[in-house]
Amino acid sequence: MAPGVGERSCRVCRRKADKKALLRLVIREGNRIEADPGQTAPGRGWYLCRTEQCLSILNNPKMLRKVFGRPIQAGTAVIGNAQ
Repeated sequence: MAPGVGERSCRVCRRKADKKALLRLVIREGNRIEADPGQTAPGRGWYLCRTEQCLSILNNPKMLRKVFGRPIQAGTAVIGNAQ
């Protein structure tokens, strides 16, 4: 594989990793964030490391707003898929 192909950066810590190692999130109607385990959902996607530190933003509305630039709601499906 060529350098950089399939590589993404975590939206929180900015660490680069293979995209399959990261959790992809997409924003749906009503500014609700959902996990995209298959990494195929349409729309703008963001990636997070699966570390406790980076995933902790899913429980913090202020951090979600800071990281994604708008008010976001994380549902229980996101938190469950993050494990």
